[in-house]
Amino acid sequence: MNQAARKRLAAMALFLLICLPFSLAQAQTVKVTGKVTDNLNEPMIGVSIVEKGTTNGCITDIDGNYTLNVNQGATIIFSYIGYVTQEKQAVAGVMNIVLKEDSETLDEVVGQRHILGEGGLLRRIIESEQIPNLVFYGPSGTGKTTVANIIARQTNRTLRRLNATTASLSDVKDVIGEVGTLMAPNGVLLYLDEIQYFNKKQQQSLLEVIERGDVTLIASTTENPYFYVYNAVLSRSTVFEFKPVEAADVLPALSRAFRLMGERLEGEPEVEDGVAGHIASACGGDVRKAMNAVELLMNAALPDKSGKLR
Repeated sequence: MNQAARKRLAAMALFLLICLPFSLAQAQTVKVTGKVTDNLNEPMIGVSIVEKGTTNGCITDIDGNYTLNVNQGATIIFSYIGYVTQEKQAVAGVMNIVLKEDSETLDEVVGQRHILGEGGLLRRIIESEQIPNLVFYGPSGTGKTTVANIIARQTNRTLRRLNATTASLSDVKDVIGEVGTLMAPNGVLLYLDEIQYFNKKQQQSLLEVIERGDVTLIASTTENPYFYVYNAVLSRSTVFEFKPVEAADVLPALSRAFRLMGERLEGEPEVEDGVAGHIASACGGDVRKAMNAVELLMNAALPDKSGKLR
């Protein structure tokens, strides 16, 4: 090997010694996994999880689970329309996240002015903090779960949620077992979703505790409760109808949704005239459906030269 070749080899070795450790440090990633739930401990599907400042991301699956490889020390953004966005520093291993709904007060609930507006009966009951057993009925996406969350926060009660499509008598007994314990010092508020799927025996298991007041029941259903809810439960409850949300009430929620999505995607959305109005009308009074439409449109939008999302 001649002298020139030895010099080239030495230079190459020096380059590798200096640059390779730097490249490896730059490329070091960590694997982050976990589950995203709401404040009722229900898994959240389709939550956007993005490494801040990059296009690296994923969404949660049907069980609320996610897996993402990110640069060590990066910031991860967890966001879902209608919920408060969270930012967490990446840590290798398990990162379970609880997202809270944006609507923290009754004034922020979309629609239902007939029962939640100033002087509305349900609003006055909630403000008194003397909560009876309640049955909420109405279409999906009209705020039943949101109002149950607000009641639990405002009355400082332990909230437990069951879905009648999957819950069993043992699940009901587990909730009842928390009464009088340190887990529920101010009492238990049981939110029973889709109560129409509980049979007569399952509904009867609630009677004793709701009559004594050990457990406050808030049942929700998309069906007429006078046909699907056991009469003895109805006689111990107050029924409120949640109506499809008017398009005029959906519009402010859409404006907020576009703004939040713009912040998530780090770009200003440019919404053409008539788009929000069309979504508000086409959602059929289902606010959740309108939020999903906004998320779909924003994720498909492309930034122009000025940075606006179109």
